[in-house]
Amino acid sequence: MNGVFALRPVSVGPLSTARKFFPLMKRRHHLTILLLLTLGLGGCTSASQGPRYRHLPAEKPDASPRALLDQERIKPKEEPGPRPIPLTVRSQALSAVDAAVTEATTRIGGFQRLPEEPLTYREILRPDRTVSGSLSIGTVRVGALQNPAILPETGDHHQIIERHRVRRTNFGTSEMVSAIKEAAAEVAAHHGGAPLRVGNLGYARGGRIPWSASHEAGRDADLAFYTLDLEGRSVPSPDLLTFHDDGTCPTDPFLFDVERNWALVRALLTNPTINVQWLFISEGLKRLLLEHALEIDEPPFLIERASRILHQPTDAAPHDDHLHLRIGCSREDRLEGCIDWGPRWDWYDWHEAALFARTREIQRAFQESNPSYRRNALIFLQRIRSPFAPEVALRYGVHDPHPDVRAEAFSLLEELPIQNATALTALADALEALTLDNDEERILYRALRLFDSPDVIDIAIARYERDDLTVRERGRALRALDHHMAPRLIPFFLQALPQEEHPGLRAHLARQLHRVAARTDGLDWEEPLADEHRRALLDWEMWWEEEAPRDRQALLKDLVARKGVHEWDDLQEVDTLIPFLRSDDDSTRYNINLILSDWTGRWVPRDWQNDDAAYQFWSRWWDRNRERMLRQRPEAWQ
Repeated sequence: MNGVFALRPVSVGPLSTARKFFPLMKRRHHLTILLLLTLGLGGCTSASQGPRYRHLPAEKPDASPRALLDQERIKPKEEPGPRPIPLTVRSQALSAVDAAVTEATTRIGGFQRLPEEPLTYREILRPDRTVSGSLSIGTVRVGALQNPAILPETGDHHQIIERHRVRRTNFGTSEMVSAIKEAAAEVAAHHGGAPLRVGNLGYARGGRIPWSASHEAGRDADLAFYTLDLEGRSVPSPDLLTFHDDGTCPTDPFLFDVERNWALVRALLTNPTINVQWLFISEGLKRLLLEHALEIDEPPFLIERASRILHQPTDAAPHDDHLHLRIGCSREDRLEGCIDWGPRWDWYDWHEAALFARTREIQRAFQESNPSYRRNALIFLQRIRSPFAPEVALRYGVHDPHPDVRAEAFSLLEELPIQNATALTALADALEALTLDNDEERILYRALRLFDSPDVIDIAIARYERDDLTVRERGRALRALDHHMAPRLIPFFLQALPQEEHPGLRAHLARQLHRVAARTDGLDWEEPLADEHRRALLDWEMWWEEEAPRDRQALLKDLVARKGVHEWDDLQEVDTLIPFLRSDDDSTRYNINLILSDWTGRWVPRDWQNDDAAYQFWSRWWDRNRERMLRQRPEAWQ
């Protein structure tokens, strides 16, 4: 067949809409360098996380189990376009890469032993391939479920709550259903009593349910609390009953069964077949459970895990009427497009090695002369959101001679962030080697902007200082520095400001200077430079040489001190800081927003859609969460 046969996304089983969920390198002097800049070492250095969502920082536990609980200027450059890569060269390079990758990943601090990928890239990319067993696709908020497991309405140790049975929301992954059954059986074996009562899991095909913002991919379940009557006897919970922080029920004559509910938590957290991401529960009931765990001398590691995973949501109901179980993707599901919605606890295997092995196999599709394989390889990697996919796109896809493959590579890069140093090197090479249209240029600089690494600073400054680039591209390079708050940038801004002739770029330099330094001069730097600008520059230089701390946190502490707040990380001062989000000064708004996020642990955008959005958000959020976050801890938590 001449040309390209019909190109289509790879589907797994009947999921034909799965995609909605989710050049040869520059020549070096030695092939060895080429090999070391390939996918393999990216796998060694990657620390993947959800592409859009910030992972919660891991707390550093105290040694005490009890403490663990608290816790256009010049014409653009003209370079030749990409040249076709001979098939023999591509095959030889990929073979050599594979050998280098295998050695590197076993010897240079990466995956000590890669799991075997049982399928060839041709098998993986086959459109009619099916997967046996249950399959969770996408995230818990935008997801689907295939071949679901069914939690029976009644079992030996569990029951679906009667009003939930008509909803037909008792479907989940096989891992979820098995975990619920096993946990209920374990509680019964050790404590006897009433069965575990269960609310919503999800629909047979997944997707949105009316009663929750999640539950779309078979990895969420609502579990009723075990209850006692007023005489202390275990009784079936008639529904999802609300309990006060002291374990009493305000509407019915029942008590929170601390013993059995802790046993349920324990059974779930110690189940080796699942990765528990969250157990949503109110703060007060969490305290009851953890105090009980302390009283019965549970192992410190278990208390540490429970103290992190048991969590009252800050933007949802407090979960004082049920325990919301959320599990991570299984290995099999993750390799087909299941996406974990953080956090990623360090005591679980989040299948990075398996993803690397699959990505390494799929990259071999670039040895194919038929571009459909190369394009479909990128489609599949985008669907499964492999953390190593951007490197494949940058090393091979964006240099591909076929326009459809190249377009797919840029589509991938717009969707997935780069996540390791070798991908960043490949991105810098692509900016240097390729002739880019406006959209392609935008995508690459956006990827540079989103990568949180100090190495971005040097690349972005080098591109900005190129006088053979257009104003547009130099501006994009400058914007790649938008959220890098390293004080070492301050001398660069001070040097660049008086030399920059373009008003827009000069104003952007000033904005970045003000943000990093957490202070402002109040001048309009888009105006032609005047004496007031020159005096301001002298003041800036004197401040930097004589007064300015070189530590970013010290700069922020100085900012809040000027606002009347002298105790860092004092939640009592949140009410003092929130009004400054309405300041006319961009630097103040930007930095106060970051400070509030740091103090409260609440992820927020660094730049909001309009100047008032941050104030509106924080005002509402703090009103809802102030009491809980300021509540004095009981003595047992000291």
